[in-house]
Amino acid sequence: MKLNNITACVFDAYGTLFDVNSAAAKCKEKLGNRWESFANAWRTTQLEYTWLRSLMKKHKNFWQITEDSLDHTMETFKIKKNMRDELLNLYKELSTYPEVKKCLDNLKSKKIRIAILSNGTPDLLKDLVKSNNIQNYFDDIMSIEAVGIYKPDPKVYEIPVKKYNCKPENICFLSSNTWDVSGGGVFYSGAVSELTDFAEHHNIPIVETIAGRGMMLHDHPNNAGPLGVIGSSSANALAEEADVILAVGTRLQDFTTGSWSVFGNEKMRLISLNAARYDAHKHRALSVVGDALVGIEELGESLADWSGSESWTSKAGTLYAEWNRTIEEHSGKTDTVPPSYAHVVGAVNRVCDDTDLALTASG
Repeated sequence: MKLNNITACVFDAYGTLFDVNSAAAKCKEKLGNRWESFANAWRTTQLEYTWLRSLMKKHKNFWQITEDSLDHTMETFKIKKNMRDELLNLYKELSTYPEVKKCLDNLKSKKIRIAILSNGTPDLLKDLVKSNNIQNYFDDIMSIEAVGIYKPDPKVYEIPVKKYNCKPENICFLSSNTWDVSGGGVFYSGAVSELTDFAEHHNIPIVETIAGRGMMLHDHPNNAGPLGVIGSSSANALAEEADVILAVGTRLQDFTTGSWSVFGNEKMRLISLNAARYDAHKHRALSVVGDALVGIEELGESLADWSGSESWTSKAGTLYAEWNRTIEEHSGKTDTVPPSYAHVVGAVNRVCDDTDLALTASG
């Protein structure tokens, strides 16, 4: 792993260093065969509550949110209320993932400054590292409580930059959470430009997941559109035929894979580069557990001057152009009253500058 010009390696805590499902795992006999679904729902609700609090600008600390999300999840799964205290106490003592200590040992041997940047409160984080006996590895433990808003707000990722008086690119940020990588990774690592360079140099079409939209410019010649059930005909047609797929930083969930229906080549080989071990191994992939930026750099070095076929790239471009024409037909200028949703989105898009961002939600 290259660490040139790196001031500090900054780790996310929950889901990266500490196994967020380990509390429920220790109670799986009491929770029954749905314990893992329960654990995942608790985690998802917890994250959604942090985002909601940030949008509302009504901050509650992470422990209060953990309690609230547990109450909701226990009610949803019809879990007996007498388990509440046990689950909360176990959450204060989450286990680390098996590879954590080896990774920290390696960084410590390189004399790299190591820190945590987490949604957790300072007290929660100090207790977690102490209960796992890894407190001596960390030079600093930083909490979002310093700025009073949750990830992925940019103010959070500025904390270590200001503390170490360095540039964002001097921070190596490590997280298994894709939403966190989207927030912090773009801020820190330049992985987006690295992936674009990789695609250009090796002549490879890029398709985006819905969560990754905007990762590559819409009109970039290597962009082949969004993948999945709410994606594009161009990306899905390429996925139908592809014999090798490199998945970078995606959990390959059902919306992306169409419950695996978008991949039609029985001999297709999937390579998954992901910081989260669980997601890297999904769908019997050839797993590469690691940071997206570093992984792309090293893969590019290994491929050297190898380049994909012109016919494949040309096909991707033709399919993407067809898809964009279809979009234009349904979202172009119209005098229809009332206009369709697509026409409204198209009108907004036409008046936006290249650097404008649109935040949308539904439900």
